[in-house]
Amino acid sequence: DNLCAYLKEYVYESTDSLPVCVQVDFPDSIPKISMGHSVRQQLMLVTKEAINNVLKYSKASQLYFSLSIDRGYILFTIKDNGAGFDTAMTIQPRNGKKNGLSNMKTRMEAIGGYFVITSAPGAGTEIDFGIPV
Repeated sequence: DNLCAYLKEYVYESTDSLPVCVQVDFPDSIPKISMGHSVRQQLMLVTKEAINNVLKYSKASQLYFSLSIDRGYILFTIKDNGAGFDTAMTIQPRNGKKNGLSNMKTRMEAIGGYFVITSAPGAGTEIDFGIPV
């Protein structure tokens, strides 16, 4: 799938010159999945934002990015071993502005998907998101 190839390439290009060990875990073959342009665009934007957050804030030395298809869902996971954070403090708008994490959640909900953040200070971060196919 072109979207999957693009996302994989994006991760490698974004981290190429950085001291981050990247592991990408995608199936060898991905069934043809029909999705509209707006769905593809939102998945791409959420992935980019999540990767950029890892690189900008986490101080991680390892980044894991996976895609799987299970029980009628295409599932993405982006995980790092970085600084982590208190998730209760990040979803709140600051000074009337939304932040990237709440934007990602909104994007996924807009296309009928889900978005879950698991993190704690000192424990890294995992972002899981997906859509029904």
